[in-house]
Amino acid sequence: MKLGGKALLIGGSFVVAVLAGAAALLHAPMFHRHAAALHGAAVLHDGAGIQASGPAATMIGESGGDPIVNARARDGVAAIGRRWDEAAFAETVALYTAVHRDVEWPGVLEPELFRYGPGAEQTFEVYRPEQEFSEPGPVFLFLHGNGLGNSDRIAAGSGGLIYSHLGKLGAAAGGIGVSMDYRHVSAGAGEGDDIAAELEAGAEDLRLVIEWIGENISSYGGDPDTIVVVANSEGATTTASYLFNEDWQTESGPNVAAAVLASGLFGSLVPAVEQLASDYEGERVPLALWTAEYDTAEVADGIADLRETLCRKYDGCPWTDQLEGHNHVSHVMSLGTADTDAMNSLIRFYHTVR
Repeated sequence: MKLGGKALLIGGSFVVAVLAGAAALLHAPMFHRHAAALHGAAVLHDGAGIQASGPAATMIGESGGDPIVNARARDGVAAIGRRWDEAAFAETVALYTAVHRDVEWPGVLEPELFRYGPGAEQTFEVYRPEQEFSEPGPVFLFLHGNGLGNSDRIAAGSGGLIYSHLGKLGAAAGGIGVSMDYRHVSAGAGEGDDIAAELEAGAEDLRLVIEWIGENISSYGGDPDTIVVVANSEGATTTASYLFNEDWQTESGPNVAAAVLASGLFGSLVPAVEQLASDYEGERVPLALWTAEYDTAEVADGIADLRETLCRKYDGCPWTDQLEGHNHVSHVMSLGTADTDAMNSLIRFYHTVR
């Protein structure tokens, strides 16, 4: 696997420096010096909020948002705790909207919108850097959660900032960002024909977008052989359904280089996913499972159950990380900000798959 591109070399801002390190996920020599600098920039949390030390300390605030606002968001998430309902989601969106108002994305072009099917949800946006690529760059494909009923890829009340930041993140990391809507699975849907149909619909949408990337992304400078999926909540459920069912994948397999499933809905919430994983005999994709400190018990238990299933199935367990101080969506919302815990988790995952 490889990735690269001139966009990685632009700017000296906090976000570009952090994302340059994160782009080392797929093991390209040109990223090593950026990753080394990032590893020296520890981010510490205490009662006063977020502090930074190391090479990136002087860059925080230039493009990663105000550290005080970042710390306020973490405090707000802690106050919400494990409560998870429409109000908790809206509160988290408000906290991270305030953070992202101060985040700049230099060198990232306005996205292009594409439709990949007749349904209202079947659209995606492509984000790319201003500068041309010196070689094909990775494709970062993002699937958000459904926002407790709002399945749009832009969170209501965020002024367009969340989850557009995920597509921008892909472009700022020296690659192509793709942020997609999709037909999502319902939490608590259980098993049977209804849940099977929902899982298949979401997996079909993911397949259609991956096929589009394979056929078209080269013209944007992207590498169709280096697709990294980052998916949250129902998006993680959809991605797992795709990764663990050969019938729902492309003709040549999953065509995914690596995937991060953040606070996915498995176990008692969507038990059919574990059955798919248990029965799967196709290509194994390097996988990271994220949980959050303030995930509900059902979510945390479901992720643990899926991990146990995969540990039994394979020689080696999937890479797993619990992100402290975050809830069901805040870890993904924090990507690209001065709060680098989630970004550093991506980098650690890289060391397990390179």
